[in-house]
Amino acid sequence: MAPTPPDPNSYSAIARRAFLKFVQERYLDRDRDIVAFLGGSVVKGDAIRGSDADGVIILADKEKMVATRLQPLVDGIPLDVAYYTIPGLK
Repeated sequence: MAPTPPDPNSYSAIARRAFLKFVQERYLDRDRDIVAFLGGSVVKGDAIRGSDADGVIILADKEKMVATRLQPLVDGIPLDVAYYTIPGLK
């Protein structure tokens, strides 16, 4: 039997969309190489209202980081985004 798809109206689904919007607005229309992913309760599907969406963005070698962490509010959803560069991961 196939797994039940997540409820698109759940807080976890709404938080996933907020993180995707953040990434798209900041990076999609620019010539940048990045990797972005989510973790924590949002990915597990058990985030509760008010939980932040924990994200990580890895920038290419040529990118300069403006911050190592941002905590923006997107569509009322708090995000906690950590930034790394590829050399910084080594």
